[in-house]
Amino acid sequence: MSALQVSDRIVYTRHLSAAVPPPGARNVRPSSGGDFTAFELDEHGQVVEARPDGLILVRMDSGEQRLLAGSDPSLRKAGLIDQLLRLKLFHRAS
Repeated sequence: MSALQVSDRIVYTRHLSAAVPPPGARNVRPSSGGDFTAFELDEHGQVVEARPDGLILVRMDSGEQRLLAGSDPSLRKAGLIDQLLRLKLFHRAS
C-alpha cells in the first residue's frame, strides 16, 4: 500500500464479537464458545497526522481518534466507491 498522507480517507476493518452484531457487520459467524457472534465492521476516518515511525493518527467519523500502524492489514485507503457509499449513508442518516 502506498504511504498514507494527511487528509487521506481510510477504511479500518475491526474484528469484533458481541451477542448481537450491529447493522453493517460483515462475515458474521458464531464464536467458538457459542454465546457470541464474531464479525467484521468497517470504520471510516481521515488521516490527521502521518508520523515518520510509520504510525498514523486517524480521526474516525464517530469523532474518536486512533493511533494505528500504517502497515496494519486491516487498514486501507478509501477508494471512490467507499467514499460514495459513505456519502450515501451519511445523507440517509441525517
